[in-house]
Amino acid sequence: MKIIITFLIVFLQGCSSKQEYDSQKLCRDFCTLNKGKKFSILFEISTDERFSKNKPKYIAVYCADVKGFYINIPLKIDEFKNKKLYGSEYFYKCKNSGKEDVGVYQAYINKFNSEYESINVPQYHVYNNVLVNGYPHLGRFIEFTLDEQCKVYYLEDSTSLTTYWKDKFSRFKKVDDKWFYECQ
Repeated sequence: MKIIITFLIVFLQGCSSKQEYDSQKLCRDFCTLNKGKKFSILFEISTDERFSKNKPKYIAVYCADVKGFYINIPLKIDEFKNKKLYGSEYFYKCKNSGKEDVGVYQAYINKFNSEYESINVPQYHVYNNVLVNGYPHLGRFIEFTLDEQCKVYYLEDSTSLTTYWKDKFSRFKKVDDKWFYECQ
């Protein structure tokens, strides 16, 4: 009995250290696959569909004119037309000087989809989608959450970071001047 318990402990310890190695490899591979990409719209977006194989259905768009900074909008135009539910008037205020124009919305969604779908994920990763969070009020960086343990950061401009985020970035593992990651 003692031998079986010892075997289980050794086996479980081996599994946990392997997971940490795999998580770090996942982060480094993600950075390598996306190195050289130019992002623009993702700096102001937050996505839903946490750790699933589905694409997001809604995105939260940063808008400094709105209390709480973000407005949720759907990725389908027919759902967007219900102003009361999704606050499209705030979207137009942020993106089009207050003029309602469905073309502005559609162009924004198309640009988001193009950037989001250009994100490359290693083939061995179990999820197809990646959570994306931009925090323009905290600095010019994007947080990519790959799973419950892995976050990768793309830092466009280190001078834009708040003091808190400068400190956090100094503790992340660095791939190069633009790409960082952390595994828990």
